[in-house]
Amino acid sequence: MKTVFALLEYFLVCKPSLVGRNHSKQQLLKLPIAVLLLSLLVSSSNVFGQGTVAFLNNSQSLVTSAATGTPLSSGDGIRLALYYADDGITDEASFVQIGLSTGIVINGRFNGGTRTVPTPIPGGWAMIQVRAFEAAYGSTYEEAFAAPPQNGRFALTGKSEIMRVNAADPTEMPPGVPVLLYLYLHPFSVAPRTFPLPQLAISDALVFEGDSGTTNALFEVTLAGGSNLVVSVDFATADNTATAGSDYAASSGTLIFDPGESSKTIVVPVYGDTDVENDEVFGVNLSNPVNAVLKRSQAAGTIYNDDCRTSVALALYPGVTINGCAGKPYQIQVAFDANPNQWSTVTNFILPTTPYLWFDTISPISGQRFYRTVLLPP
Repeated sequence: MKTVFALLEYFLVCKPSLVGRNHSKQQLLKLPIAVLLLSLLVSSSNVFGQGTVAFLNNSQSLVTSAATGTPLSSGDGIRLALYYADDGITDEASFVQIGLSTGIVINGRFNGGTRTVPTPIPGGWAMIQVRAFEAAYGSTYEEAFAAPPQNGRFALTGKSEIMRVNAADPTEMPPGVPVLLYLYLHPFSVAPRTFPLPQLAISDALVFEGDSGTTNALFEVTLAGGSNLVVSVDFATADNTATAGSDYAASSGTLIFDPGESSKTIVVPVYGDTDVENDEVFGVNLSNPVNAVLKRSQAAGTIYNDDCRTSVALALYPGVTINGCAGKPYQIQVAFDANPNQWSTVTNFILPTTPYLWFDTISPISGQRFYRTVLLPP
């Protein structure tokens, strides 16, 4: 390129002497050809400009900790990187890093030297941003921001405001002098990322006790909000009016949600018996979430006493006596003699007392009818 500029200087300075010395027409015709060649070379070299920015800050643009408000020091392990985009772009995803990251020198100050900033025209405008990140979590801002927690927290990260910088336009300042970044840079801070963690919740469960063996009470634990991290949470049953060992089997453990999973089930066996007793309740508690927060951490497991269920026998009249659990919901079903195995619902109601005389005022009177009751969940 120096040769090209030397050629240009030669022709511009020597052109009058060439004419004055009556050189041949062939020699004079060489001049515009050489100048045209030089013009093409210079034009092609200006596809990208070469502005420079001094990547450093001063006491008016310190980097601080959001937790304490104090300037960072070299022992905090924070790195800073310079990013740029073409003039007018504000989408941070379009910014790219210029050069290597640099560290804090002392008291929130950094000095990363002079950086070349590509611009569409020589020394034109560019959009600039400084990003800070904790090096223990990654080698770039993006890696640190996306890294899983360490020691119970995410990486310290932070970004400056987006600045529109004139990248050493010779009309603004002498050529070759880098723009001082801190003339545009405002103070900013670093902190662990604050976007919401996914939420864990557990649902209640109801199980009919049964007369023998075990019946499983199923508690659904859901993870809402999504995560690209592995989520875990501990669970354990707890006595209430129901007692572990006699009414249900104590259970505890840890649920693991891999990325993409949103639901897990806790299974608690409930022991059946024929004792007429009140409904009983036990609890299931969630604790110690990792990479998530607890939205609903306690659930109630209801052991529904079903030892007072009564099947109603054949009836030739609309009034039948029901023996059952007073205060609980029942469904009354009917089947006619013509179709003794085809049951249809007559009504749902709460049994007020036991025994209770109930009259069927809904079904048509047409010969023999069979009735039965079904105990419903509350």
